[in-house]
Amino acid sequence: MDDQSFPLEVRSLPRLAPAAQFGPKHTYSVENITTLVAYAKSRGIRTMLEIDTPGHCQVLELAYPELGLIAECPGTTCWPPLDVSKNSTMEFVRTIWRDLAPLFPDSSVFIGGDECHTTCWADNPDIAAWARSQVRSLCNHVVVRLCTYDDR
Repeated sequence: MDDQSFPLEVRSLPRLAPAAQFGPKHTYSVENITTLVAYAKSRGIRTMLEIDTPGHCQVLELAYPELGLIAECPGTTCWPPLDVSKNSTMEFVRTIWRDLAPLFPDSSVFIGGDECHTTCWADNPDIAAWARSQVRSLCNHVVVRLCTYDDR
């Protein structure tokens, strides 16, 4: 779903789907996902997990506002991305992947990366300082951090 919604049940983050769904009937339980993946496979269709990060994530903060997952984006009305400078943010995303990846046995996943307002990172003094301390470019660093914890 390419919008500010997170309709998948993540058992280790029980507040996520109820707070981040479009509506009460717009949530997929673990059982729904398992059934859908098996149905697709029986018809020769691949199903792949996509967690669209670091953009399209503002909705995560609806469920867990105390974690400060979203980058503050001074002076703009854009949908701000994840605050990738915080280890706690990356661990939150890892938790989602750890819960959901086993439900999608395909060898490929999609991490997103589109429609990310990176100016929010540049305009945020804390994130900008953190980014300058990294060896790689910020975008490369984020992709590496998102891709290096797949438990498969």
